[in-house]
Amino acid sequence: MKIVQINVASYGSTGRIMYQVQEKALSQGYEAVSFFGRGSVPEKDLKSFKMADNLSVGWHGVTARFFDKMGHGSYFNTKKLVRILKEEKPDIVHLHNLHGYFINLKVLFKYLKESGVQVVWTMHDCWPITGGCAYFLECGCEKWKEGCNNCGQLDVYPKRYVDKSHREYLFKKKHFTSLEKLTITTPSAWLAGIVSDSFMKDYPVKVVYNGIDVDVFKPYGDEINKQTREWLGIPENGKMILGVANVWDERKRMSALLKLAGDVKNQNAKIVIVGLSEKQKAALPEGIVGITRTQNQEQLARIYSAADVFVSTSVEESFSLVVGEAMASGTPIVCVDGGGCSELISDEVGIVVPRDNREALSEAVSKILDETKDFTTACRNRCVENYSCQSMVDGYMSVYREIYGK
Repeated sequence: MKIVQINVASYGSTGRIMYQVQEKALSQGYEAVSFFGRGSVPEKDLKSFKMADNLSVGWHGVTARFFDKMGHGSYFNTKKLVRILKEEKPDIVHLHNLHGYFINLKVLFKYLKESGVQVVWTMHDCWPITGGCAYFLECGCEKWKEGCNNCGQLDVYPKRYVDKSHREYLFKKKHFTSLEKLTITTPSAWLAGIVSDSFMKDYPVKVVYNGIDVDVFKPYGDEINKQTREWLGIPENGKMILGVANVWDERKRMSALLKLAGDVKNQNAKIVIVGLSEKQKAALPEGIVGITRTQNQEQLARIYSAADVFVSTSVEESFSLVVGEAMASGTPIVCVDGGGCSELISDEVGIVVPRDNREALSEAVSKILDETKDFTTACRNRCVENYSCQSMVDGYMSVYREIYGK
């Protein structure tokens, strides 16, 4: 069996997933190739190709912004990709994120339809089933169920200066539903339910949870935790409330996290926020510890391990890697009931609270901080058993074997 994967980038969470799946496929004796639009070829000895250049990505971005044509550019790059795919003759083409100004959807789906190849599409967000946006819970929009129009989210990713959401909805519906051999996977049952209510509802949908590197994200023990807390300025008898995001935008609700400083009952609690821009860090209120974005996973893992409670205030997540990483580190969770995040939580590892409910959030955090029991083992076990990288790649291998028959 030969597996080809296509993703917007070689980096970030979806890039890591692509290469983890490729490594697993190779270890099981399959052939595996990856194509991406942005980033660089990894140092790992994997067959991987960049299919876009900065000029084409930039021009595609211009047409998307000014004419609302995400997925209409990159014609020649995609024609080249199709020529390579015809030479590779894959048995399965595994799609990941197709937004990001790097691929021509019409050209790609024409090949997928005419070749009759088996297609697996991991929908990491809601973009494939809308006229433009990747998330819509926050604005309460349900136009994606019948046909988008008059979009109220032109100023969020992917940003657009004109509204052609109805045209794009029909364009996606036409091409995405043209395939006979398509299996959709999602990283949460919540997103699977969204897909089942969309124009993609006639395709089989399987849940394969994202994977956490449990060898990196783990409990680091009392001594290292003490060193980390001293570095962060946490008093010896103090409590540490942690929030982490790759980008703290409005959907992540950092404002709700900041309000906890005055709301939690434990007066020795201190809030630490990781993933800030320099501007956001400079604007933090006094007493809040801010750390800018870091690519140092071990440093991040030690911060997770040192925390007394991890708080996710994001109102919409298809999975939430940061919640999984905190759980793998043995840290209990308080999360907002938004998207698929709440699926990760059981009563033994944390508390789920309603969206934008300040009182419920502070009460849940206070309750965790006042607990005398040790959450470490329960949190760690739940993540290892359900959300490890091993569980994820095994899930994808199972999907491959089911649709290919071997």
